[in-house]
Order: sequence, then C-alpha cells, then structure tokens
Amino acid sequence: MRGCSGRGRVDIAPEDQLHAYINTAVNVTKSEQRQDLLDLTTGELKGSLINASEETFKRAYIDKKFDFKSFDIVQRKDAPGGKETQVDFKLVYKSWSAGESSDRAPLLETTNRATLEYEHGQWAISKVESLGSSFEWEVGLPMDDVSTKGVNPDDAPKEIESSRDDAMQDQKDQAKEQSSATRPDKVSPPAETTQPANAPQNGVPAK
Repeated sequence: MRGCSGRGRVDIAPEDQLHAYINTAVNVTKSEQRQDLLDLTTGELKGSLINASEETFKRAYIDKKFDFKSFDIVQRKDAPGGKETQVDFKLVYKSWSAGESSDRAPLLETTNRATLEYEHGQWAISKVESLGSSFEWEVGLPMDDVSTKGVNPDDAPKEIESSRDDAMQDQKDQAKEQSSATRPDKVSPPAETTQPANAPQNGVPAK
C-alpha cells in the first residue's frame, strides 16, 4: 500500500480518504510525518495523535513494520445530513516491530469501523475501532494443537511466542500428571518358572 498521503486533496470519497490515512500511517518513517496524519484526522483520533509523546508515536508508527495482503471495504453507512459516515473495512496483513523477524509474524485479519466527518472541504477520520480479528501463523507456527486463546493479535510476535511457550508447558505438565496418575506404585517381579531338568543352561543343552 504505497502512494501519496492525500494531504490537500479536496472532496474525495470517504473510502478513498480512509485508504489515504491507512497508507500514510503504515509508511511513517520519521516523527515529522505526524503532521501528515493530523491533516487526515479530526476529533478523538486527532486528539490522540496530538497528545502522544514522541516515544509513543515512534513505537506505534515508526517502529512498526507492515506487509499488507489486502484492503477491502465491507460497507458504508451515511448519517443524516451528509456530514458524517461510517465505513467498515477489512485488512489482511502481517505486522512486526523493528528488530524482529517478519518470518515469525502471524498473518492478521481484522474488521474495523472508521467514523469520518466532513469538514473544511474534505472527509477526516475521527475514530477507528476494531469489530473483530483473527490470525494464523505461517506453516509450522505454532505447533499443532497449541491453543492461542487469550492472545491479542496486535501483540508483538515475541509476546505471542511467549504465550505459545506457556501453552506448550501447560500441555507438558498435564501429560506428566496423567502419566503419574496411571503409573502403578509397585511393579511385581515376574513369576518364577521351573525349568525342565534337560532345559538349556546358558545356551548349552543339559547332559
């Protein structure tokens, strides 16, 4: 998802303005680009951008890396008056932080709702909220039958990996407990048998 930010573009459709905002957000490489995001936002979202510290902005935008697979509009609902609209959209992508390997990042699929308001001759994004998400690892990750319940798909891959390791350890502990419960406390020695008088002794037939 590469292209211009949409700064200064007037009267474009809200779906296109949303695409411009997402495109700008995922391509931030320096702090000065915060202004590009401010030009495309209003209300609650703009306030969050203004109030974010340099470290928070860097961690959320500059340090995050993305590989987008698809961007699809699900539906659009216009409010009466034509000054506000909601756009539901779906994203499929991989995300990881600087210094981490993209190979271990899960593939994310999120459904979101963006609220846009029309002001100063253009649509501006005032809020983006998640409607649902799911994720899966590339082939081989995680191990089969390891639950990822409770793992936030927006977590950094190392946090997801830590949760995966905890789940693996829980499975090992449960298997160990089951093994201990079914193992007999004492093992009886094999019953002694009486050998015939002419049975072989140490492999040599008796005379």
